[in-house]
Amino acid sequence: WKNSTTPGVTFCNACDDLQAPPAGQQVPGTERHYQGSIARLDGQTVLVTRRGNWPYFWRLESGQAVGGERIAIDHPLARLGAEDARTFHYRGKLWLSFSGLSGTWQRLTVTMMLAELDDQGQAVRVLPVYPPAGLAAEGMRGWEKNWAFFGRDGTLCAVYRSRPWVVLSFDDD
Repeated sequence: WKNSTTPGVTFCNACDDLQAPPAGQQVPGTERHYQGSIARLDGQTVLVTRRGNWPYFWRLESGQAVGGERIAIDHPLARLGAEDARTFHYRGKLWLSFSGLSGTWQRLTVTMMLAELDDQGQAVRVLPVYPPAGLAAEGMRGWEKNWAFFGRDGTLCAVYRSRPWVVLSFDDD
């Protein structure tokens, strides 16, 4: 880990070679895609983007995005889409967290979900994740978004809220 100039913030040395474009520059081939999340998979840099309500998987090669396959999310709680996808590593595998959309567009339900990705960037397992009873903010039940998942010492964790600070840990169930 490298130290930053911001107290309490460190940066990961392993991220130095991710071959991301300079800030503000579009990765060629990803036009009309947004909300990118970059990671390593089998020694290559990969990118997950959003177009419409769905995530797409890319490999970055020589500064170009290659692939662009929509990640198939087969789960009733993501029937209308899988928004805000973010990659993270957990127990040696690449995972995707996202907001699953279900119900109807007039009465939308948003559920935090996880998908384990294979080496081609496709979901092999899709799981809904729920906050502990009583934790959801009043008026926000059925509208869970933007948790920040990470693995720590073999345990799956997520930043649920920053004010007040709430970090959840999950068992294997």
